[in-house]
Amino acid sequence: DTDNIEVRIDKEPIPLREIVWDKESRIIEIDLEEPIRESRKVEIVFSNVKNPRFGGTYYFHCQVLPAGDLPIRQHLGTWILSISN
Repeated sequence: DTDNIEVRIDKEPIPLREIVWDKESRIIEIDLEEPIRESRKVEIVFSNVKNPRFGGTYYFHCQVLPAGDLPIRQHLGTWILSISN
């Protein structure tokens, strides 16, 4: 539910410009109103989420596109989630 996605810094939501969910490619793009200028702890909160019908192992990859002129995606990490029935 893209209407229930928040990005938080210090537990405070920050303004979002746009959220695009490409279901076919399994990609969610979150565009912030303003770039985060310094290194800070950022939380991405997904609400109203349903677990998959079948158990399994799922990989969540996070990439960011830094503010500025260089359109180079940086990989921040991968989180592995196991769901069992």
